[in-house]
Amino acid sequence: MKILFTKTPVILSGFIILMFTLFTNKAFAYDRSSCPLVSGAVMVSLNYKDKEPTLRPVTDENLNPGGGSSIKGLTITHSNLTFNTTVQIIKTKNGRYCGIPHKVIVNFIFDKIDIKYQKKYPVGSCQHNVILAHEHKHVAIYKKNGLIYSQQIKDAVEYKARHLPPEFGYNPQDVRDKVSRNLVRAATTAYNAMKHQNSKQNAVLDTKKNYLRETKKCATW
Repeated sequence: MKILFTKTPVILSGFIILMFTLFTNKAFAYDRSSCPLVSGAVMVSLNYKDKEPTLRPVTDENLNPGGGSSIKGLTITHSNLTFNTTVQIIKTKNGRYCGIPHKVIVNFIFDKIDIKYQKKYPVGSCQHNVILAHEHKHVAIYKKNGLIYSQQIKDAVEYKARHLPPEFGYNPQDVRDKVSRNLVRAATTAYNAMKHQNSKQNAVLDTKKNYLRETKKCATW
């Protein structure tokens, strides 16, 4: 019996949020008993990395499009969620291929965290400090939720990988693609929960009431 171990990366990325592209599986009438592979002993690990924000002074006055506040700042994050998947594949008696996950590395990487702020306020001034403190709170939200939900994504992917029946295809790449798509689908619930929490928690910081409270910390703006 010939066994192929192949790797395929699934890369999902986006600004502020992650964007998932889901594909529809082609339906094939395969006899699952023709594949002797059984899911279960799958190695799944999480690689989570964040980074310190980069401060970018700008002259743009429209840094607070939603609140109309004197606190003119903007936090931009760019993160990547990737799955490096090793798939165990064999050729069946009917000439088709079947496969199951063998090893999965879930990578959640922040490759960009930018804080933009008005440079008209001198470094160390009250206004400068208040703006940066506000934006650092946004950064903390993304980092905290990224850490929490990347673990949940890993757990969901691990459960799916351990219980996924063999996938079938006309060639090894077809099998790899089907296995990868199943793992992406398994991650969507945790991903959507992360997106919801990011929006909810950031909105609390950007209310008019909170802006008023923070602007009162400085005598003038």
